[in-house]
Amino acid sequence: QHRLTGDAFIVAGGYEWAWKGGTHWVSTANLDIGTLDSVPYVAYLLDVGTNQNDFFLTVHSKRRRIWTYRRGVGEGVFISRNRVYCVESNGPLHYVRLVSLDLKTGKGRQVHYEETERSIQLELIKCEKGGFLRGSNAGHEKLFLLDGTRLCPEGLCFFTVGFNSGEPVYFVRRGSFDAPWTLEGLAWGLNKEIRASGIEYCSMKHRLLVTKVAGTRTFWQMGSKPKRLCSLLACVIPNHWTEDDGLWLTIPGMTVVRAEYGTSSGMTLSRPLVQYGAVHQGVSKSADGLPVAWALIQSHSKPKGLMLVAYGSYGMTLPLSTSRWRPWIEGGWAVALLFIRGGGDDNEMWAELGRRGGKQNSIEDVEACCRDLQRITGCGAKTTCLFGRSAGGLIVGNIVARHPHGDFIGVAYTEVPYVDMLKTASNPKLPLTEFEYDEFANPRESPAKFEEALRLSPVHALGPAG
Repeated sequence: QHRLTGDAFIVAGGYEWAWKGGTHWVSTANLDIGTLDSVPYVAYLLDVGTNQNDFFLTVHSKRRRIWTYRRGVGEGVFISRNRVYCVESNGPLHYVRLVSLDLKTGKGRQVHYEETERSIQLELIKCEKGGFLRGSNAGHEKLFLLDGTRLCPEGLCFFTVGFNSGEPVYFVRRGSFDAPWTLEGLAWGLNKEIRASGIEYCSMKHRLLVTKVAGTRTFWQMGSKPKRLCSLLACVIPNHWTEDDGLWLTIPGMTVVRAEYGTSSGMTLSRPLVQYGAVHQGVSKSADGLPVAWALIQSHSKPKGLMLVAYGSYGMTLPLSTSRWRPWIEGGWAVALLFIRGGGDDNEMWAELGRRGGKQNSIEDVEACCRDLQRITGCGAKTTCLFGRSAGGLIVGNIVARHPHGDFIGVAYTEVPYVDMLKTASNPKLPLTEFEYDEFANPRESPAKFEEALRLSPVHALGPAG
């Protein structure tokens, strides 16, 4: 849901929300577009309905649908200077072109950039006072302006901020994942901690930067010299679309919290805060000696069971909201969030250490955390459950394969788990296969890569006894 310019707006299909009168959100489930008094145009996305995750792009005036673009496009849409920008697919889930169309007619299609590397996926990024195009593959990124101009070709990964007096503002790591951040387009000072950390949020308007290390966020007031406001286990819910001077945060064991900040007063959390679980943070030592952070949330001193939550793929942050686990926590379970390698809970190198053959690191991180948390909570294998969704199911499946008799964890809880990795990765005709070779493995590349995929594929890692 994005407020884009003064006279053009987007509604993301499936979310069904729109901006009304510049002040608040309204549901569009049965929306009469004419009720949006101050909005001449609304652009929104409609699901194609073929289970390919592509969309049709539709633009309405205040009274009627003007046009629909029926080529499959990606989820992001950006409107600027009477042009509608979107990324266009070249097959299921394969977004390769940045195109724009006339806002009022849907005609005059222009191709601003077309990606030739098959492993690169394109996406639009909305930032302060503008947008960018980003291409990415297993942490390696390219960054472009919306006219197709590439920014900083030597950059390996980026964090986009926006535009300052028309000039692009972004953080970039050059050459390697552990290179320090440099900031282009602003004269803010960066200390050693900021340069090494991951970045979650940045606002030029409020001179606010949020960095992340081992799941913990640090809030900085930026200027010639950064000022630390606070550090806490929290996840920022970014909001570029309103004039809101506060942030919304998700904090484990707590309902969504509003944070207020100022240049002199620091940062405070709103009241009342509804807390349903106490949080304890800790660190476990993985098999190779590297420390792995975790957060334990519980409402009872002696829990009846232990739920471990892990993901560790694509450099994606582990959600810190525990609202789905609240009934478990209030029912006497302890829930632990594991910030394992491969995930986006730290800097870019942390994610890289959990890719390809390094996925074994992610698995061993979970094992180390599990042993320590079982000891801390007093929960045995029988009452220990490991949860993983999608790529997190690869972790769960491997733990089950390594400990198939219930003597380590007693319950595996998965949603759409990725467990037949070898068969999937061996079939490049599947939509995502080629984009994930550098994340997991490419068994078609060589016998060594085949062996690597074989070791990571849970249904094949399982021993002959089952």
